[in-house]
Amino acid sequence: MTVWGVRLQFTVISVACLALALVAHYVWYPRFVIQGVPYAVLVAVGLLLMAVGIPIWATASHAVDQAFEEGYLATQGVYALCRHPIYGNAIFFTIPGILLFFRSWLLLLVPMAMYVRFRVLIQEEED
Repeated sequence: MTVWGVRLQFTVISVACLALALVAHYVWYPRFVIQGVPYAVLVAVGLLLMAVGIPIWATASHAVDQAFEEGYLATQGVYALCRHPIYGNAIFFTIPGILLFFRSWLLLLVPMAMYVRFRVLIQEEED
């Protein structure tokens, strides 16, 4: 297992789901457009989610790099609060924040697919 665990498998599946959702969004546009919420609100929420997510990602990435180099398991800082902060951040903050800019509820299903894939793959990483 590398420092990044099952990240490659997780990323490949996540990008494939995103690509399929983007194609469906554009082929059947405007069927999946979020209605009833002003675009400015979606952008503000997206920016807020990214403002929370990006520092978590940076902190967690640094912590896991440092721990791996020094030969121990990262359990301090953000890892003391969340068992898998990089995956959790991607699923709950950063990716949904970015996807809100597209105004598509279909694209917001991608983080759900990411979560399902995460639950399948994470046991391999933890072992």
